[in-house]
Amino acid sequence: MTTLALAPGHAVTTPMAPALTSEPPRTTPSEQPAPDVRPAYREAMSTLAGGVCVITTDDDGTPTGLTVTTGFSVSMDPPIFGVCVANSSRTLPALLARGAFVANVLDGDAAHVATSFASRSPDKFVSAAGPIARGTTESGLPWLPQDSLRGVECEITQTIPAGDHTLILAAVRTVHASPGDGSHGLGYLARTFHPLALAPAV
Repeated sequence: MTTLALAPGHAVTTPMAPALTSEPPRTTPSEQPAPDVRPAYREAMSTLAGGVCVITTDDDGTPTGLTVTTGFSVSMDPPIFGVCVANSSRTLPALLARGAFVANVLDGDAAHVATSFASRSPDKFVSAAGPIARGTTESGLPWLPQDSLRGVECEITQTIPAGDHTLILAAVRTVHASPGDGSHGLGYLARTFHPLALAPAV
């Protein structure tokens, strides 16, 4: 503000003109356009090795399933298993409706099984190498005894929306052993399946 002196005891105040500047207007961090990190993030995740599971359930009496690399142990006491499933998955509605599943931890020689269950085939229990052996648990869930190291049978207790996926938490009800030698598991790295040698028991 500028004050003009007049007669004694009188003054007039006028606004000061804004200073001219050539600097562009500043923006706060929230106004800055956010870079799209999705391509870099997708590439980064391809370098993170993951175990491979086939999640099997039944769709109103029809066996179905999908391949995931997002299965993980959440808790040992009580035993809780977690898995993230894409919202676009055709198996997700059946999985949520049934409320239970078997996480089949695949054998190292079962890449053809993982590929079949990762496809959009109407019958994922038939792979390019032929039919996939299927068993049934006491609760009526399908599982893969010939191509898995273990079948972890679970009951869904909680679902959490997570971006374009749904995080499923499930209580472990029983674990089914498979008849194979169990010398290799199946891993996924750089968008390729790899057999992984298991450490010998000590």
